[in-house]
Amino acid sequence: MKQNKEIPAGYKDSPLGIIPEEWEVKKLGSVFSQITTFSFSRDQMSELEQKLRYVHYGDIHKNIERDCINLKIDELPFLLDYIIPDVKIKDSNFPYLINGDILLTDASEDYDGIGKALEIVDTDNKKVIGGLHTIGLRCKTNELAIGFGRLIFKNCQSSKSLKRIAQGTKVYSISYNHIAKLDIVLPPTEEQAKIIEILNCWDEAIEKHQILVEKLEMRKRGLMQQLLNKKKQLREYVAEWQIVKLGDCIREFNEKPKEKIKYEILTSSNKGLVKQTDYYGDNRITNREEVDYNVIPPNYVTYRSRSDDGLFTFNKNTYGIYGLVSGYYPVFTALNCNIDFLVLFLNYFKTKLSKFSIGTSQLVLSFSSLISAKFKLPNYEEQTAIAEVFATADQEINSAKAKLNSLIIQKKGLMQQLLTGKTRVKL
Repeated sequence: MKQNKEIPAGYKDSPLGIIPEEWEVKKLGSVFSQITTFSFSRDQMSELEQKLRYVHYGDIHKNIERDCINLKIDELPFLLDYIIPDVKIKDSNFPYLINGDILLTDASEDYDGIGKALEIVDTDNKKVIGGLHTIGLRCKTNELAIGFGRLIFKNCQSSKSLKRIAQGTKVYSISYNHIAKLDIVLPPTEEQAKIIEILNCWDEAIEKHQILVEKLEMRKRGLMQQLLNKKKQLREYVAEWQIVKLGDCIREFNEKPKEKIKYEILTSSNKGLVKQTDYYGDNRITNREEVDYNVIPPNYVTYRSRSDDGLFTFNKNTYGIYGLVSGYYPVFTALNCNIDFLVLFLNYFKTKLSKFSIGTSQLVLSFSSLISAKFKLPNYEEQTAIAEVFATADQEINSAKAKLNSLIIQKKGLMQQLLTGKTRVKL
């Protein structure tokens, strides 16, 4: 026998779960009408000022957390003037976006990216149109406060329903006809406005921490330019830097996996070397035998010897384990050189290393080629001091990023409480 849901006083059951009694569940098509968007590519856009600003779906996907546009402070690329004839632009029915309009991404290569909503909160009287792979929505009633439209699609139940609608295999997609029957939940407009106000406070805190992270990263780049180019030396170090051949600073480590030893497969990412299980899940990177991999001990360095763009990134194994890396990754350690400084230095000057590589479409930097490179380096003591400066800078950046991530997670949790009515706001 099916058990009845326990419904608290002041709440009711609905297709989207238990919600406050004053809230309504409606079909998306009864609240929003579709507005025309355009399918122009990046090649038809410009950073130079033109008549029309253009919202490309890639710009919506690019910023995961950003979900609105305020053209008093935000920038958008322009559509080249000759693309749409002036006679169409001047037509009174031309589909300019207005405050409160929503753009939904209608296609994505990943499940989470489908149906990401972006709201135009202030056009600043500028002419804006929706672009490639977007569905334009405009509220046709007076049931929405400006700023709340995008939040409708962040309600966990509506978001799940939207993703279930997505069609396709390699690329997920939706259409207006598909989503018009989607259930959405609407609080009274006064409560919508209060929810927006609360979440805007969190957005301001998040934005401040994003700016702090950017400033700390910019400061680090400035320090790198000064210290690694010897434009400035640390106060207590005055010794001249000496030209050194990398072959005198590093030693290759050639060891294949041993039987009965459990190794963790490591792979390179934008975060450095990471465990495959952390980055890819439980699936192996390849179906190769372990003998095809190179062993990398803790605190040893590796780099991918093949590159499509000619940039070779060096990563240190910061795990306290013996790992395995692809056979394309030479492994080495430092000789009479600070390993952390060396990784920092090689990554900073990696564009100069491309001249030691060979190939056309794909460049290859063998270890024998790497060790022939020459650079002007400080002595060991100054290397260590410089490495410590950047270790401190990295700690500050990581601390700021952790705080930023914590704020984002807290906002998401609060948002679900507010958008489902589990937490009510005081009016």
